[in-house]
Amino acid sequence: ASLLTHNVTLTALSLSHNNFGAGGFAELVAGLEQNTSICSLMLQHNRLGNRDCELLARALQHNSSMTELSLASNRIGSDGCTALTLALQISNRTLTSLDLQSNRISVFPMEWCLDNLVLQHVNLRRNPTRTPAMHICHADDDETAIAQLSSYMKDLRIGAQRPRHIKAVIV
Repeated sequence: ASLLTHNVTLTALSLSHNNFGAGGFAELVAGLEQNTSICSLMLQHNRLGNRDCELLARALQHNSSMTELSLASNRIGSDGCTALTLALQISNRTLTSLDLQSNRISVFPMEWCLDNLVLQHVNLRRNPTRTPAMHICHADDDETAIAQLSSYMKDLRIGAQRPRHIKAVIV
């Protein structure tokens, strides 16, 4: 943790395919909370679950440098996803890319995704989605995806404005 807390030169960290022990991920998260240099964090294939995602969410509330986060191919469910999106909504305004592909997310708060003006790319492919909100965007190009998101927003009565900040939502 102290290595990440005091490091100001490391901008990308890939810890994919690690099986963090009971306290290992908590140590990593404690370091990330104070880190001001890491922009890209790759945590694919780590068997991370809802509890781990909740720990990470707390750290991201204090982190102001991260722009890219990949949590693909873990064991994150809807509860972990909700904790993460709430944390990003409350205080983290730097994350532009979020990869949650191949997890266990059945419900994703799409309204948050539309309201967050910083987030540009969200990957939710290969999740057991069951909500209509997850099936709005099956487009091959960004313009069609944005049009589908606009239509969804109108249906929710969020507003008729086109969400131009979102470049891709992959479901």
